[in-house]
Amino acid sequence: MAKTGNGTFQWNTAGWFGSQLGATCWLLIMAIGLMAQSNALSIVLLAGFVVPNILGTFIWTRRDRVDPYAAIQLLLAIILVSTLIVFLVCDARGQLQWLDQRITRPSDMYKMLLIYPLLMGIFYFINRRQT
Repeated sequence: MAKTGNGTFQWNTAGWFGSQLGATCWLLIMAIGLMAQSNALSIVLLAGFVVPNILGTFIWTRRDRVDPYAAIQLLLAIILVSTLIVFLVCDARGQLQWLDQRITRPSDMYKMLLIYPLLMGIFYFINRRQT
């Protein structure tokens, strides 16, 4: 039985795996798409997809012991760190711009990571809201 949260957030299969996959599937798509150009980069991107999904699934299996709000915050932190590592490795290899050709300065890719602390802050206020 899943642990009941004290706030607005509660365990939900679609919400959990939708968030998890929605935040990481682009890494899998990029890994497949860039395989022909760089196997090493594809492996980094694939790891960036696999690791947070394994950890997210592990957290899900512990939902009887973990508060749902704490779990979603942890999942966001894991995805943030995983994506940051992908960006740092790509940047070190001079391939960061390969992830989004529309970005004129590859270093601007790091600004995209701000979505995670923003979501974490929004979730904090949502969880405090009385239902």
